[in-house]
Amino acid sequence: MITSSVVASGYRPARQRITTETRAALAGMTVQPSEKRILVYDTAIRSLKSAGIWSKLGWLSLLAAHDEQAGRLNLVAPAQVASAVNSPTFNADQGFSFDGASNYIDTGVLPSAVAVLTQNSAHEGVRVRTAGTSTQPLLGSSNATGIMYLWPRNASGVLAGRLNTSTAGTFGQAATRAGHSILTRADAAAISGYKDGALLGTSSVASVAPGTQTASITLGRGGTAAYADDQVSAFHVGAALTADDVAKLQTILTTYMKAVGAE
Repeated sequence: MITSSVVASGYRPARQRITTETRAALAGMTVQPSEKRILVYDTAIRSLKSAGIWSKLGWLSLLAAHDEQAGRLNLVAPAQVASAVNSPTFNADQGFSFDGASNYIDTGVLPSAVAVLTQNSAHEGVRVRTAGTSTQPLLGSSNATGIMYLWPRNASGVLAGRLNTSTAGTFGQAATRAGHSILTRADAAAISGYKDGALLGTSSVASVAPGTQTASITLGRGGTAAYADDQVSAFHVGAALTADDVAKLQTILTTYMKAVGAE
């Protein structure tokens, strides 16, 4: 309880100490988090800004949230809230689980509509809390060209995906789908794949313009009939990330997940 003596000591509630970006994210949440959780959100956002990563994000959802709608919220642009299609299972402080058959999360946003994502500067990432048995892509947009797909681990046991290309690249062996998988493109010629902050490999795959057709970016469904069954605690898309960005993002999200009890 906040007493008069606490106030006199200079105590300020969490909402008085947070960044403008955190305030905006909170304003987009239908169920407000606790004072403690507010500071956890604010720590993550401050860290992303300090690391120079926040400005490279077009969409960031921390699915391991206190509330289902808050988990679907795009923290970078809180007016955007992804839709839960066919009832994926939400577990507070863990994330969303998919059934590998029909449910998924739909951002409603085309790759071409992500302001910071361009043909030769793009990334996609997903953090799997619990791996399922599926070998389908987990994150993607199935436009005819400019395709985005991310397989944390495919049927061949490797990290694979597409990022502003019509050709899939492979990036090295992945022992499990669990963990934080990121694909990033910083030029017209290649995509790099990371797992838990470490580079697995680079694939020479030429770029094309981001998808402009009708398929929005989805999680849990990588194509019109390709469904995954993992439990996911976070996902993000945006501009290209450097190796240093990837390492820092790994640390920042790990800190958040540990603070909320997801890891």
